[in-house]
Amino acid sequence: MRNGLLKEGKRQFHGSSLVISALPETHASVQKLLDLLQTRWNSRVTFRVYLDWIWLNQKETEGLFSIPTVGGERELQGLEKAEVDRWIEKLGTDANRPARVHTMLHGHNGQTLAWVSGKQRKTVHYPKHQLNSYNLPEITAIHSGAACEVTPMLAHASDTVTLNVRSRYLWHNVDDIEVDPFGVDMKNVEGKKNVIPSIRRASVAGETIAGTVRIPVGKATIVGGGSGIENRVTDYQLYLIAATEFVSPPKARGK
Repeated sequence: MRNGLLKEGKRQFHGSSLVISALPETHASVQKLLDLLQTRWNSRVTFRVYLDWIWLNQKETEGLFSIPTVGGERELQGLEKAEVDRWIEKLGTDANRPARVHTMLHGHNGQTLAWVSGKQRKTVHYPKHQLNSYNLPEITAIHSGAACEVTPMLAHASDTVTLNVRSRYLWHNVDDIEVDPFGVDMKNVEGKKNVIPSIRRASVAGETIAGTVRIPVGKATIVGGGSGIENRVTDYQLYLIAATEFVSPPKARGK
């Protein structure tokens, strides 16, 4: 623009506004350029983004991947969101299955959306004993739940959205351990007089699922998942499913 449209005019920034002083022909050219950029990047398009963290056993995982894909070209296909929702609702009940986590985020094209959900629990921690000192037990809070960042991008007025997703799922591992302030296991100590009672010492485990996926708007896809679980007695694996829909599609935008 410095060497082209505004060669015979002046420009000045006021905050986030650009003020142009030029001939009417230059103003018309600048307006066309701004309209082109707005059309190209669909800056007013808004989305709903749905994220589901679900726990599946091996057989259920095979069932998830057997849901038929729909759409155009193979690399742009997705899953019907309604079909995925019905499939999730039909999963069997099991006390060992961790709860499903679900969220809906609403934002503009190119906007990064963040969400954190869960709860905190207090746990007792005995610091490692230092020579010639006595450390008192400490009470700390540890968090469990899901957290994510997602950025939807729709370019060239298409109906295919690129989702950049980063997520972290945390849960508590709780063990019954008898300990003293020095971290000594008291289960095998003879007599066991004047020792502290058994406590429930909690720790946090977690999995990260992140990636960039490209799907038709209105469809769902499997972002990722699998098993990286430690110290957890369960046969379930964590998977993340994402879906989108238009709130304000490109063709419905005002000018």
